[in-house]
Amino acid sequence: MDRAFFRLADRLPLISGHALRRGWPFLLSWCHRLSGLVLLGFLAAHILTLSSLSDRGAYDAKMRPFAAFPLAILEWLLGLPVIFHALNGGRLILYEGFGVRDDRVMIRWVLSLCSLYMVLLGWAMANGDQSISAPLFWLSVLAAAVCLTSAAAGRFWIRPQALGWRLQRISGALLLVMVPAHMFLMHLSFPVGHDSSVVIGRMQSFLIRGVDLVLLAAALFHGGYGAFSVMGDYVRPKAVRVALGLGMAVLILLLGRVGLGVLVGVGGWPWR
Repeated sequence: MDRAFFRLADRLPLISGHALRRGWPFLLSWCHRLSGLVLLGFLAAHILTLSSLSDRGAYDAKMRPFAAFPLAILEWLLGLPVIFHALNGGRLILYEGFGVRDDRVMIRWVLSLCSLYMVLLGWAMANGDQSISAPLFWLSVLAAAVCLTSAAAGRFWIRPQALGWRLQRISGALLLVMVPAHMFLMHLSFPVGHDSSVVIGRMQSFLIRGVDLVLLAAALFHGGYGAFSVMGDYVRPKAVRVALGLGMAVLILLLGRVGLGVLVGVGGWPWR
């Protein structure tokens, strides 16, 4: 089965040539970086869009076009970088922290689970009328995320690498579970992620605001540090790297301020 899978994958247009020349791990490494940059851009757009919740009419007007088929397809396709980056990040965590070095098996699982997730996400979006208890859903997801993050922290916290590197891996373990779960929940029915009254009502829950705060902090740090690491690999002059790093830090802080303002403005402080 393993050989058959890679024989099929090696026939894929565009990417197969690069995979055959440099290997699938090299290709997935590039895809991981590109998907990470795409998701950082989406995170910024998502936070700025949510900031318009102060004007419900404006928010609903922004979300209404996504009910149309072309934009619904684009929204579905956004699930691909989300789930790929999460699962491939899990592969890297297993490789670096747990000594799981069988790349062919792990890559097969990454691509197979990505396909399964996209099918399930498409099914949920096509039906558009699914419902689930949000507290029960998030308590289950949080339990899985805490277990995985604790295991990753036990492996990476004692490493001699820089603190940012260690936190990058640990936050990645948390986001591996929470971000795909968040995206799937938001698309179980159209109003859940697109109707201002439903979004505001959800964010007024103590549990949901706590989840959103954790997601905001972890995603901004993980995305910002990841983007800075990518820039550091390709920008040689130290002064330029420092300037880019400062610019990235300012951007992340500004996005964090806007995101926190959304949570406070919509639902109040989560500990009240």
